Amino acid sequence: MSSSMLMTLRRNDQMCRVHRIEHTAKVHTELDAKLSEFIKDELSKEKESGGELKANGVEGWKVETDGTGVILTKSFKDESIKVEFDVNDTVDQYPEGLYDDPQQAEAESPALVSKPPFEVEIKKKSGRTLTFMCEFREQEMEGQPEEEEGVEDQFDIVEMRVDQPSDGVTKENFYSHSTSFMEGELYDMLMDMLDERGIDNKFINNLVNFASAHQHQLYITFLNKVHSFVKEK
Repeated sequence: MSSSMLMTLRRNDQMCRVHRIEHTAKVHTELDAKLSEFIKDELSKEKESGGELKANGVEGWKVETDGTGVILTKSFKDESIKVEFDVNDTVDQYPEGLYDDPQQAEAESPALVSKPPFEVEIKKKSGRTLTFMCEFREQEMEGQPEEEEGVEDQFDIVEMRVDQPSDGVTKENFYSHSTSFMEGELYDMLMDMLDERGIDNKFINNLVNFASAHQHQLYITFLNKVHSFVKEK
């Protein structure tokens, strides 16, 4: 192959590459513009739908947040009480199977709420702690048998542990006991113990309201960041 022919082929290849780059950049820009407009619209809808959601705190508790993590603290006599949870992946809209038609689910389902699993730590002056790992109960569907008369608990104790400061064992290696193997009377007294320290249905409602508002604010921030990224040239 002659040198002139080789140079011609190289020029043609370079021109093809430039054309492909320009075409890709054009498509990328068009997609970015569409995505930007979509996110802008989504932001407007979210701000409108979540207008009443405000993370104003939890009555009677000191609130600290670190990103998606939340810590609530208060005192009870000589004890310190701490409730800790994370709002990541905690949004609950409606129970699976409640609606057969997805469009009906979207139209009739309640607002999105955050129901995070949470830990309750009761700490004595000595430093010894009793920790409860709790989870929200699944929302019941229509037609299911009703609970016995009385106020129904909105959460369950799943596991619990006792930590002693002198044990010399890391928190991850402490023995945890599952309540599924616990005698019913003991479990009820432990639930009453939490209730006595303010972990009652009123507190749970406040926790859900705060978690939902906090999660929603984080989602708004997330959309704003994505929008800013997409707009950047």
